[in-house]
Amino acid sequence: MAIRGSSSATANKKSYRVELQNDDGTDRKEPLLGFPSNSDWILYASYFDRTFVRDALAYELWRDMGYYAPRTRYVELFINTSADATAPSHYAGLYVLIEKIKRAKSRVNIARLRPSDTNEPAVTGGYLLKKDRFKQGDRGFQTPRGIAMYYAEPKGREINARQELWLTNYINKMEDVLFSEQFRDPSTGYVKYLDTDSFVDYHWIVEVSRNADALWVSQYFHLDRGGKLKAGPIWDWDLSFGNTQFEQSFNTEGWRWTGIRGEHYLWYTRLFEDIEFLQRYVDRWSELRRSVFATSNVLAKVDRLADEIRTAQARNYARWPSLKKTMSGTNAHDEPVLLATHTAHVDWLKNWITARLSWIDSQDFQAPHIHITSEAGVVPLTVQLAGDGGKIYYTVDGSDPRASGGTLSANAMEATNSIIVSPGATVRARIRGEFNLWSAPLTSTPQPASGLLKASH
Repeated sequence: MAIRGSSSATANKKSYRVELQNDDGTDRKEPLLGFPSNSDWILYASYFDRTFVRDALAYELWRDMGYYAPRTRYVELFINTSADATAPSHYAGLYVLIEKIKRAKSRVNIARLRPSDTNEPAVTGGYLLKKDRFKQGDRGFQTPRGIAMYYAEPKGREINARQELWLTNYINKMEDVLFSEQFRDPSTGYVKYLDTDSFVDYHWIVEVSRNADALWVSQYFHLDRGGKLKAGPIWDWDLSFGNTQFEQSFNTEGWRWTGIRGEHYLWYTRLFEDIEFLQRYVDRWSELRRSVFATSNVLAKVDRLADEIRTAQARNYARWPSLKKTMSGTNAHDEPVLLATHTAHVDWLKNWITARLSWIDSQDFQAPHIHITSEAGVVPLTVQLAGDGGKIYYTVDGSDPRASGGTLSANAMEATNSIIVSPGATVRARIRGEFNLWSAPLTSTPQPASGLLKASH
């Protein structure tokens, strides 16, 4: 067991890296607390997050979005220095047991790259990369536009010259294509090299939580054999959900990306110049807001996590009496509020999340609404589409009124007044705004009814 972290290593309560070993020093894989077997683990002190919730919450949300994130479990740690392992003097406090990010079938599930894998297709994966502060022993490369990447797996001492050459050529080619005039081409542009959905989703979880570290440090990427570069897994989410004054990240209003400088946001700046990427970003918010990012869903997760440690947190703060004290002498880690109880901090977090989600809603280009305006039971149906921000276009065959490039589909019709719809027809509608940017879609199959028709968006 060894102390881990950079800024967190300066805290009184330390986080630890745990590596299980056999007597001969080789790795020993064990299923700690029911997790899939592995030899590498993290005991996270959560010293800068007094709720103990933020990391576990973010990882759970990321998993719900369809990706791998480290599993977590709360534990109370005793550091044994004598025969009586659970003596009060050995109590180290409440910790979060976290899986370390590494390649494994139960973690980042990418192909194992062996030293002999030096030709295609074997040499194409899998690779795990990180963009982070330089640490002693790190090896990596710099892209043509100055983005430093470090090898996570294979580790810098393990990757051979031919694998390194293939990987750097791939990343550099992707970046060159991304900044070329043909970068939007659906066959030969950046989509040939980069997994769009993962980059969209990574950006959204950063914005929802307004993570102060994300996009410039603690960022991982992975590339499976024969696949495309994907964003993730996410990592290091303690300074999120309003938990720091750095870059005004405690505010529920404002975009996190505006505070990212230099080379760290170059890829996203270019991606958002592609109207298809931007539209996917808009549409994805609508999807996530009805499911993973539904306010009731996120708050229920906070309550459940807080309930798990209701008694343990009291013992932790008896050991580390820091609830009403600043954790750090620098503004980078000072929280925006100093509250007297763990419950008060959890309530503050829930209020922050509610306000943050509402603010993003107010910025997004919302889908139109649909009403049945005819009398109950009358067919065909008289339907009204309503919304703000531009003209509403619709189809009645379920096809998208938006065509590639943001143009108008040949099947689309403008909803200037009430429209007549046969029962069972699928209405799909969007609001077309400026610069060919469309709202998220509404999709509905109206049935005879009165009043507001509940529909999917």
